[in-house]
Amino acid sequence: MPTPSRHLHFLPLPLAQYSSYDDVPPPPPPAPAAPHAMSFSDLQQGLRDVNSGKVNDNTFRNGILALLALLALFVLIIQFRQRHKTPAAPPESLGSLGRHLGRLVHFPLGTKLLLKWVARSTTTPYPALLLSSELFDNCVDRWAHQPTFAVARNWGRGRLQCLRPILFD
Repeated sequence: MPTPSRHLHFLPLPLAQYSSYDDVPPPPPPAPAAPHAMSFSDLQQGLRDVNSGKVNDNTFRNGILALLALLALFVLIIQFRQRHKTPAAPPESLGSLGRHLGRLVHFPLGTKLLLKWVARSTTTPYPALLLSSELFDNCVDRWAHQPTFAVARNWGRGRLQCLRPILFD
C-alpha cells in the first residue's frame, strides 16, 4: 500500500467554493423621478424657445433633409439608368418626338423654353419648328409681332435668330 505523499500537487484555497466571478453586480440606482409631469404649457414654452432662437437644435430637421436628398438622388440615379437601359423606340406622339429632337440639339440656356412658347403661341407643333427652316422663320416673326410681352418677345427673337444656324446649317 503506498504511503500518502506529503507534497501536494495543488494548493487548497481557503474558500475554494467562493469565486469573485460569482458576485452579482449591485442593481443600478433608480433614475431620479421627474419633478412634474409634462404639460401643454411646457410644450408651448419649448416652441417659444425654438422660435426665439434660445434653442438651436436642428439635428432632426437636418437629418430629415439629408434623408430626402439621398432619396431624391437615389430616384434620379434609377431614372437615368432606366432611360439608358431601354432601347430607343420610335416616338409615338408629337410630344415625345419633340423631346427626342430637342435632346439631339444643344440649346443655349432658356432657348428651348422660348421655342416652346413660340410653338404654343402660333399653334404649331414643336417638332415642326425643329425640322423646317421656313416654318421656323414664319412662326418666330408672327410670335415676335404679338403685342403681349413685347419686350420679352423682342429679346427672345434675337436669341431664336442665333439658334437658327444651330438647327438648320
